[in-house]
Amino acid sequence: MEKIQKTAVFSFYNTPSGRFSWWDSFPQLLTQKLEDKNVDHFCFYREFTEESTHPKDEQFTITTDGLPHYSWLLNIHRLSRTYDSVIFHTHSFYPPLKIWILTLLSKNRVWITTEHRIGSTSAPTWKMKLRAFLRKLKLMPKTIVCVSNAVAERNTQLYGDFGIVRIHNGICLPETYRKPRKRIPKKALYVGRLDKKKGIWNLLKAFRLLHTHYKRNDIKLCVVGGGGILNDLKAYVRDNDLNDIVEFAGYQPDPEPFYSDSDFVIIPTIVKEACPLVALEARCHGLPVLYSNKGGLPETVVEGKSGMPLSGLSAENIAESVNWFVNDERLYNSMLESCRDGLEYFSIDRMTDDYIELYLRNLKTNNSKTRSPFIKEEKQQKR
Repeated sequence: MEKIQKTAVFSFYNTPSGRFSWWDSFPQLLTQKLEDKNVDHFCFYREFTEESTHPKDEQFTITTDGLPHYSWLLNIHRLSRTYDSVIFHTHSFYPPLKIWILTLLSKNRVWITTEHRIGSTSAPTWKMKLRAFLRKLKLMPKTIVCVSNAVAERNTQLYGDFGIVRIHNGICLPETYRKPRKRIPKKALYVGRLDKKKGIWNLLKAFRLLHTHYKRNDIKLCVVGGGGILNDLKAYVRDNDLNDIVEFAGYQPDPEPFYSDSDFVIIPTIVKEACPLVALEARCHGLPVLYSNKGGLPETVVEGKSGMPLSGLSAENIAESVNWFVNDERLYNSMLESCRDGLEYFSIDRMTDDYIELYLRNLKTNNSKTRSPFIKEEKQQKR
C-alpha cells in the first residue's frame, strides 16, 4: 500500500489577528478548503487581539520582537519536519534570510510570498538582475503572488516575469442584495487609516471648499478610521466650522452600518495601493465610488458603472469632482443599478480557490519523486 504523503501550508501574516476581519476570514476559509484536500494549515500572526476569531489553541504567534531571533525559526523547523512536503507562505514582510533557511534545512520545502503592496519601482538595474538571479537559485521566493495587475507589473520590473502569479483580492459577498432606490447623493463616506498618504487632509480641505466656495452645506462626510492624526483632523474641522459637515466615527472593526447609511464612497489615496478592499466593500453595499486613479485601485472599479476617477488629488480637484458627481443625479442613480456588475470575480471563494490551486500544484511538484496523494485521488475518481 502506497504511503500517503503528509503535507502542510505554513502561513505568516504581518497583520494582527482580530484587527481587520478580512485577515481572519480569508485564512480560516483557506484552512477549511485545505482540510478538504488533506492538507494541514498553520497560521502564524504577529499578534492576536481580543477580537481574534481563531481558537486559543491555534494562536501561533510570531512577534515583531521575536523576528530577529532564531528560536521561532527552530520551532517552526521542528514542526515542518513532521511533514513530507511544506509550503511556507509569507504575507508582507518577513526576514528573507530566515525563511530561506527554513526552505534550505529540509527537502520538499517551497517559499511563496504574496505582495500586498506596490512600493517603488526605482531599484537600480543591477539590483533587479541580482534578485532575478537569486530567485532562480531558489534563494528568494519561488512564486510571488501579486494581488493586482499593478503589483504584478511592479514585481516583473524588479524580478523579471519568472514565477509571477496574479490572484486578485476578494471579499465575502452577500447571498442577496437589497434593491437600490433612487435618491439624491448627499452623504459621502471615507473608510481607512487616518494617514496623510491616504489623502485624508485633502479630503477635509475639499469639504471646506464645498462649504465655502460651492456653498454646498447639504453634502456631509463621515470618516471611519483611526490613526495618530485623528485629533489634528478634528481640530481642523472645529477651527473651520465644519462640525455640522464632517463626522468622525473612529476605528470600527465592522464598518458595515456606515456603508448602509451612506450614498457614495470617496477614496482619495495619494500613494499607489495594491488592491484595496474599500472599493469592493462599497460596491457590495451598492455604493458608487469616487476614487484615486492610481495603482491597483482602478482594477476594483468599473469606470462609469460602479464609480468615477477623481479629476485629481488636490483639495480643489476633489471638491470639483464631488460637486459634479452629486449634481448628476441621472449618472448616480444609473450607478446604483450597475455598481455590483462583475463583483462575482472579487469573491473570497474565487480568491481562496486560486490559492488552493497554487498550493496543490506546488505540493504536487514537491512530491514528484513520490507520487502525490492528490494524483491518486483524481485517478480513483475517474474509475
